[in-house]
Amino acid sequence: MISLDDARPRIIHSTQEVQSSISSEDGHSVEWPRISVIIPTLNCAKALATCLHSIHCQDYPKENVETIVVDGGSGDETLFVAESLGCRVVSEPRLRYDQEARRLLGLRESVGELVAFIDSDNILPHEFLLKKLVRPFLDHPDTNGVETIWYGYSRALPALTRYFALVGAIDPVVIGLGKADRLPFGETKWSTGNLIEVNADYYRVRFTPHNLPTVGANGYVANRDLLLKLGSSKAGFFHIDINLDMVKAGHNTFAFVKDSIIHDTGRSLRQFLRRRVVYSSQFLFRQYGRRRYKIYDSQVDRAKLLKHVLLSFTIIQPTSRAIRGYKSTPDRAWFFHPVISLLLTTAYCVCFSSWLISGRRDD
Repeated sequence: MISLDDARPRIIHSTQEVQSSISSEDGHSVEWPRISVIIPTLNCAKALATCLHSIHCQDYPKENVETIVVDGGSGDETLFVAESLGCRVVSEPRLRYDQEARRLLGLRESVGELVAFIDSDNILPHEFLLKKLVRPFLDHPDTNGVETIWYGYSRALPALTRYFALVGAIDPVVIGLGKADRLPFGETKWSTGNLIEVNADYYRVRFTPHNLPTVGANGYVANRDLLLKLGSSKAGFFHIDINLDMVKAGHNTFAFVKDSIIHDTGRSLRQFLRRRVVYSSQFLFRQYGRRRYKIYDSQVDRAKLLKHVLLSFTIIQPTSRAIRGYKSTPDRAWFFHPVISLLLTTAYCVCFSSWLISGRRDD
C-alpha cells in the first residue's frame, strides 16, 4: 500500500525566492478564476501522489480548483490515490493507449474558466506557482496560453530529470530543430516569437504558425472554452495541434512565467527511451497525416534535421555542449547529452524507416 504522506514533495523553493509580486499584490481584492487541473494517468500511483500533494499545497482558493484524473485502466493504486486525495476520477480503459484522448475527455468534463494540463510526473515546486501561471490572464485578457520558461532543477532530483532541466527539453531533436518550449537552466532571455512585453514575472510573446514552439503540456494553462471549441472540431486531439489551431485563428498571444515546473522523468534511461519510442511511433509517425503541428516539417526543417543527425552521430557537438554546460553548472547529468542525442536519434531513424516501409499508413 502506498503511503500518501511519504509521497509529499520535498523539493520546495524558499518563499522569498518565488513570491515576487504575486503574494504582495493579490490580498483579498483579486478574484482568482476557477481552474480545472486535468491529469491523464496510467499506473503511476506514487508519482501521482507527489503531483497531487504539490497541487493541494497551492496558495490558490481551494473552492476554485478542481482536479480531474482521467485514468486509462490502471492496475496499481492510482485510482485509490486519486480518490483519497479528493480528485474527480474519470475512468476510460478504452483510451488506455491514448493519453491525448484522455486529456480531451478531461477537458470535456471540466467546468473551470481555465484548464491546466498537468502530467502525473509533474511537481509544482512551491505554493505560488498556480497563481503565477494564472496571473497573465488577469493582467491581459488576450492571453491564450501560459507556461513556465524552465523545467525545475535541483540537486535532489534524479540525474535524468536534472539533465532535461539543464538542456530545457525532453527531446534533443526538438532542441536541434529550434522548437523547444523551455529555456535551458540558467538562461533567462526568451527569444522565440515576437516579444511584446517583459516584466518582473513573465514574458508576453506573439507567435506565428511558423515559429510556435512545442507548447501545451507539463503545466500549461489555457482558456477552457477556446480549447474545447478547437479540440472538438478536429479529428484526433493533440495538445500541440490545438495550440497551432489557436495561433492560426488569431489567438496568438502567450505568456511564459519566469519560474519552473518539475518534470520528474524517472531514473531509468532504458524506460525513458522506450516511452519516447512508443510516443513517437504513435503520435509522430503513425498519425503523421493527422498532425497539424509538424515537429519535423520537410519543407523547412530538412537542413536542420540533417545537421542534427550528423552532429548526434559524431557526438562531437553534443559532447562539447555538455562540457560547456558543466562549466556553467557543474553537474555530471550534463553528460547524458551525447548519449541521449545519439540513442534517441538512432531510435527515431528506426521508427521513421519502419513507418516508410509500412507504406506511411495512419492509424
